[in-house]
Amino acid sequence: MTGTEIRKKNVPLIVLLAILLIATSPAATGSVFAAPYEDCDFDGYDDHTGKKLPWPGFDETRGDVLPAGWNFGESSNAESGDSGGKDKKTEEKKSAADEKKKEDTKKSPVKKDSSQTDGKKTESKKSSEKADANAGKKETASDTKQKDAPEQKAADTSEGAAAETESAGTGAAIQKTAADLAAEQEAAAQASAAAILSQKGSLTIAETEGRAITPGSTLIITGSGFAGNVDALEIQLSSSSPQTLDTVATDAGGGFSLRVSLPEGLETGDHDIVVRYQGEEITRLPVQVSLPEAAEEEGNGNQLAGILILAGLAVIAAIVIVIAQIRRRKKATGKA
Repeated sequence: MTGTEIRKKNVPLIVLLAILLIATSPAATGSVFAAPYEDCDFDGYDDHTGKKLPWPGFDETRGDVLPAGWNFGESSNAESGDSGGKDKKTEEKKSAADEKKKEDTKKSPVKKDSSQTDGKKTESKKSSEKADANAGKKETASDTKQKDAPEQKAADTSEGAAAETESAGTGAAIQKTAADLAAEQEAAAQASAAAILSQKGSLTIAETEGRAITPGSTLIITGSGFAGNVDALEIQLSSSSPQTLDTVATDAGGGFSLRVSLPEGLETGDHDIVVRYQGEEITRLPVQVSLPEAAEEEGNGNQLAGILILAGLAVIAAIVIVIAQIRRRKKATGKA
């Protein structure tokens, strides 16, 4: 048997083996080694194949296990892309095999035998089954998607309502806390004001620039017995038109000293120096305001009275001295 006859006899066998290799390849049967399913982006689909997983974040590398009988259902676009890539590679391999077959046929023509025909029928049958499987898979994915859509919508609606309820509850809690804090602060302020008003204290006029209190006089007012460390006590002059003279702070012992000036146009007569806190009266001190002329006359009268008293004392002293001298002289005369 010649080499040509051997080659012609082996061509159908080679073609059949090539068809069987293509038909049973991992790309055609899908029997590739399955990598662990991972969902690192938490979208509910495998990052490599795009298959639907039991829950977002599913990761077999961390010990997660697929439930028994799990149906992967709808796949993401990634799976469709991978399937397209696999089909493309399969077509390329088929094209390469066909090209090789044509070249071998040109070099050593042979008749088509029954084995080659059977191989083509087998390939055609497998292709048809694969197409049917893909169609069934798409229909199953579509049905799963339509079935899951109402459930997903209901879940989203429930989550949205829960989020709104939680947000409303949080806002109400914040408002309640702010209202309670404001009420506590107001109650504390009222208690503090009541404590300050309860300590009445007393006032004295320590010094006046002049002998009497007149309009425009400067007074040094001292206070004692008030609440300690009060920031602002109001010192007012009570008259037909009350006027605030100044404000003063008490020390830790409840005392203060303040220099104030009375208004120039102040009416004469009885007035009161009043101490107030937040508009409420604590205590008051009556004062008499007189005209400058009356005060001057009073001062002059006082000076005259002083002079007369001094003059009287001087006369009395002179009389006592004279009487003493007379007695001395009588004693001296009697002895002589």
